[in-house]
Amino acid sequence: VGPTGTLVDTGGARLGWLEPAPTGEPQRAWRQVTAAPKELGAAIAAYRAGEQQDRMGRRTPAGPYEGAGLVAPFLSDADNSRLPDPYREIPRLVVLHQIKAQCLQARAAGGLAPRALRTLLEQVAHQVRVDPLNPEVHFLEGLALELRSIHEHGAGEPEKVAASLKAAEAAFGRAFELGRQDPRTLALWAGVNGKGRERLALERLAAWMPKVGADCQLYVLKARLHGELGQVDEAAEACERARSLCRTPEQKAAMTKTCR
Repeated sequence: VGPTGTLVDTGGARLGWLEPAPTGEPQRAWRQVTAAPKELGAAIAAYRAGEQQDRMGRRTPAGPYEGAGLVAPFLSDADNSRLPDPYREIPRLVVLHQIKAQCLQARAAGGLAPRALRTLLEQVAHQVRVDPLNPEVHFLEGLALELRSIHEHGAGEPEKVAASLKAAEAAFGRAFELGRQDPRTLALWAGVNGKGRERLALERLAAWMPKVGADCQLYVLKARLHGELGQVDEAAEACERARSLCRTPEQKAAMTKTCR
């Protein structure tokens, strides 16, 4: 639905187009759509398949904006009751978004103050307890643990740094295994605890890069790992691939730290 008309499913993934009509009047001007992608027709048909026509026929259709009438539900009350409560889930998503923003800002700034770090770790631990199968929660857990390692490094506590990096690697691994299979998560899973474990990190990249799609950060990481192993030719090849993929100023700045 838009200001220029309404796209409708006409059966068999075919689409029709209804021209706009004056407020309160039915849309009657119709034409067949021939240029729409098949995926769009399939998506609209799938959406329509959720309608319960017998229940919709017993309802008064909703009127114009601020008008009277009920919107017929797609699910029965029993089916709907088994789904997550949006009034509970949406605020949780807002909290996760805020935690992620804080982690990324702190990561760019080089760390967090001790009190803010403690609060962040407590917030993330709570989210892990209440939603342990959510890959995004474990991704945030990994970011928070990495920030903890930065604080511990500044405090001169190498054993704690090693423990935090190991825990961060495990958290990113859980996020990846639960479905957050993208280049960024793979880069963190392979690289956050890669110091002294370069061969294992490279094996992880080799196994998963073809499946998640390689990008700038993965080739920069690959170049760094090969460089730390003294594998000059492999590092140079990875840098060449990174140069062709790194386009933003941030990406280019990260690349030049490794690929000179």
